[in-house]
Amino acid sequence: DKNLIDYFIPFLPLEYKHVKMCVRAEMRARGAAVDEDVVTSVADEMTFFPKDEKIYSDKGCKTVQSRLDFH
Repeated sequence: DKNLIDYFIPFLPLEYKHVKMCVRAEMRARGAAVDEDVVTSVADEMTFFPKDEKIYSDKGCKTVQSRLDFH
């Protein structure tokens, strides 16, 4: 009884809007002003699935930091 799972919390893939939130948060963490053109550009560079609909991010926000370095 003491080793049973009490709660099941699903972790769903991040959507496009969530990736944009990650980009904004990273820009703020770097002390930079949030530029929506840069936010959109970085989010558009990410890969999403399914390919024809681009709903969920393949890598979540893992590559946001490195992609933001190029902007």
